[in-house]
Amino acid sequence: MQSDVVIIGGGLGGLSAGAYLSQQGFNVTLIEEQPQVGGFAIAFNRDGFTFDVALHAIPACAPNQPFYDILSRLQIADDLKFIKLNNAFNVYLGDYNFLIPNSFSDFFQKLITEFPEEKQGLTQLKTYLEKYGRLYYDVVEGNSTPYKIFTQFIPRIPDFLKNSRLSTDDFLNNYSKNEKVKALLYQAAVFFGEPMAGFPAINFIIMFYLLFTSGMYTIHGGGQALTNALKNKMLKHKAKILTSHRIKAINIDNRLAKKVFLDDDREINCKTIIANVNTPYLIKNLIKSDSIPEMYGQLVESFKPSLSILQMHLGLNCTVEEIGVKHYLNIFFPNENIDFAMSRQNNSTMLEGYSIIAPGINYEDKKSNNRRILSIVGGVSGQEWIGLDKAIYNNLKFKITEQILNKLEILFPNLRKHIKTVNLATPHTFQRYTQNPNGAILGFKAERSKHRMLLKLNHFPIKNIFLANAWTNRLGGFMQTLKSGLIAGQKSIKYLNSLH
Repeated sequence: MQSDVVIIGGGLGGLSAGAYLSQQGFNVTLIEEQPQVGGFAIAFNRDGFTFDVALHAIPACAPNQPFYDILSRLQIADDLKFIKLNNAFNVYLGDYNFLIPNSFSDFFQKLITEFPEEKQGLTQLKTYLEKYGRLYYDVVEGNSTPYKIFTQFIPRIPDFLKNSRLSTDDFLNNYSKNEKVKALLYQAAVFFGEPMAGFPAINFIIMFYLLFTSGMYTIHGGGQALTNALKNKMLKHKAKILTSHRIKAINIDNRLAKKVFLDDDREINCKTIIANVNTPYLIKNLIKSDSIPEMYGQLVESFKPSLSILQMHLGLNCTVEEIGVKHYLNIFFPNENIDFAMSRQNNSTMLEGYSIIAPGINYEDKKSNNRRILSIVGGVSGQEWIGLDKAIYNNLKFKITEQILNKLEILFPNLRKHIKTVNLATPHTFQRYTQNPNGAILGFKAERSKHRMLLKLNHFPIKNIFLANAWTNRLGGFMQTLKSGLIAGQKSIKYLNSLH
């Protein structure tokens, strides 16, 4: 077999690269080990219910906004229906409840109304984020013009570098030392699963800007709709998609990838490779040679995997409204000390802070089956779940399922009598499905003072292999992974054109 481009892995990064390249007329072959493409952007069925694995909320889905722009460049924006959330997060800190509006200005106004003594600091923070959030996002994403970089960013370099080293906790302390206020503000980045004390302030600044100035959305049909749009675009342009096939190895000759070997002993000769598998797996399992410089291998090993999660899906015999769920995205912590909760769960098999997603809340169809499902997600230690004896694993899974249901019944009395089906996925589940270390879902962990090192990961030492995954400086999330695939596609085209 012969192909211009071989894409290893059919997650969003691989699909976006494939959609982009195939539309440009290149011969593309995508290889996916699982029976279906999509990675985390898929749905699965249990007992008559359809559950979305990953899509909760995404930012900037209106025309001329960043995520919409990526989808437009992939020519799939018109194939998707976006639903803007009525509210951002319904947050519980113990008995305290705060409904965060899906609007930058409204959020700050509500905080000032709730905490009038914090008005000065919150006003200063609002001004700072308005002024520099978009600037820093554009610079990080490579969207700035030379003029904008010269006139606006260069004078801010000391502040940018300071916030790369500074924790979000220290950054927010400049504006408020009220633990409730900080906990509410941090909801913009809480899905990374890292305590404020360890999460880089620059990442928080950018995430807050994206989520609240552009608004939060979901996609009708969930992640599966996004996957279908990308897959259909590839097939329309004659790309080949091979599922239930695994790449055994990549042949490297003179520091160039020449071919891939499939598990059925077929070989595919290629001019370039796009890797949608995680970078540690790529260099340890697929490039079985001394082609990777030791320094690059050490760089990869210096990063830690990101968040590992438990994910429970419930199918009910009634609507979620009937048991008391009124909002799409609900976040629960024992109290305002969310750093303590996240630190504990990151070293435990059991979640402490978690979100409850009710996807049917946003559907206009009142009879939709989505109105009878809930998904519960929370961070845990991947290491504590990986490598357990099968009997111990099954016992632990049963025990944790009961503990989570007990937590939920405190919030929603008599919930158990309405449950028709329950499914719990663990870090072991996600590792088996993705090969990601510890079953991590967001690539490498975002760490302070490591932004420059992350940039070096993009310069893969094999000239014609390009990374389209969360294990680069883009890190994880739907928007970032799609962007990594788009960029890998562009790099591939540049390389392929250089051959002529």
